[in-house]
Amino acid sequence: MLKIYEITKSKRKNNCEAGGVLYSIDKFCPHQGSDLTTHQLEDERFLICPKHRWTFDLENEGKAVGVDATINAVDLDGDGS
Repeated sequence: MLKIYEITKSKRKNNCEAGGVLYSIDKFCPHQGSDLTTHQLEDERFLICPKHRWTFDLENEGKAVGVDATINAVDLDGDGS
């Protein structure tokens, strides 16, 4: 389950929890700018854009799977746990 936190007031970043890790991520998908506030999470590490199902690996800096794009995921705890 993914929880969205409104810790930052940025219009371009969100904070979310996945697999017990708190991440800072881009608020919008780099593909067509879809808002990532509502999305799915798979295997507690893959964030899926709701519009076109692009998949981003939170444990790999938010890099898209199979596409050269990123949502710039940063582990806010800094230790991966």
